[in-house]
Amino acid sequence: MDFVNAKGILKASGDTSSGKTTAARLLTCLLYKKDMTSTGTVASYYTEAASSPMLIMDNLESKDITTALLNFILIVATGGQRIKRSKDSQTANVYEKPNTQIFWSAIEPPEKEESINRTMDIEFNRIYWTDDFSETETMELIKEERNSLISAIIDLIAFKILPDFTEKRKKAQAWIKHKYRGHSKERLNELLATYLVILKEVCVFIPYSKRSENTPAHMSIFSQWIETQNEIAKNTAMNTNSILRYLGYLLKSYIYYKTDFENELPEIQVEEDLTDRAKFDPGLKEFKSISFDFTYSDLLSFIGKEAKRIGEKNPFGSAAQLRTRLKNSKKILQDANWIYEGESKRTSQARYYRVTKHFEIEKEPF
Repeated sequence: MDFVNAKGILKASGDTSSGKTTAARLLTCLLYKKDMTSTGTVASYYTEAASSPMLIMDNLESKDITTALLNFILIVATGGQRIKRSKDSQTANVYEKPNTQIFWSAIEPPEKEESINRTMDIEFNRIYWTDDFSETETMELIKEERNSLISAIIDLIAFKILPDFTEKRKKAQAWIKHKYRGHSKERLNELLATYLVILKEVCVFIPYSKRSENTPAHMSIFSQWIETQNEIAKNTAMNTNSILRYLGYLLKSYIYYKTDFENELPEIQVEEDLTDRAKFDPGLKEFKSISFDFTYSDLLSFIGKEAKRIGEKNPFGSAAQLRTRLKNSKKILQDANWIYEGESKRTSQARYYRVTKHFEIEKEPF
């Protein structure tokens, strides 16, 4: 049964030998009675996704993700479809809709914001392994008991989850929206509500001893999971967001090479707000905030020069693209104490926009 349209991405994260691939093997062993972990081409992934309930993308690091592969991942995650020309006709098209759950294992986090927001991260670590664990023995045991396991799952779905499912999920989704408004995986609220309905029934058979007092186990688990996902998404976005990274370069260029900055980038105007101590000590570089006023063309020019200096390709193809990405990154920038203030002034030749970096000043203890 297809419970939801947008299924997101299940991502197994962890260092080498943390158990990511082992988990994938155990899952596919339960689903297919054999190990189905593999890597493939985009075309093979589309074919597999049309018929298999779970698609394993094992050890797929950021360097391996092409534009075509990213598009496939996002189509599956959002429940979309792609259109292609029919091989039997020059005038007809075929609509191809992948309908699967991606299980993606990798050491590195996703880099694109659109995939970060749709990725549900599962952390793997060898500290959770028991000394007597055997992958081979566990797989063989799953194969032997597979019929009983599948029967138990179907029984749970039929008699515990499906009765009044629509109403239960509706209430779960309303609770998530109210309690966790604006959380990092908000686009997947319908899927998360489905998980919550399932989790409630599972907790009847697998007690959770670490739950908060007076809070049902399934709600306690979900709350801790949301907090973890928010933290992972925040850290990932701050470490991979191109806007944030190049604004950092802009800030460093001004603070440490102010004379060169003013000579080479006169079109980018800067406004300082110094601390009281720095106002009386010209040699002290201590700021409350620094604001940059720029046109998007000028900022794009700076990023292009900086990208060339560090041996990278400019991540923004045009000023319009840069503007869109900057506006979409406001939440990430805010987490790093940057504020995008929008249009700051207008002249007969151009419109200027402002970003401000606020600094946390540690108070003197005495």
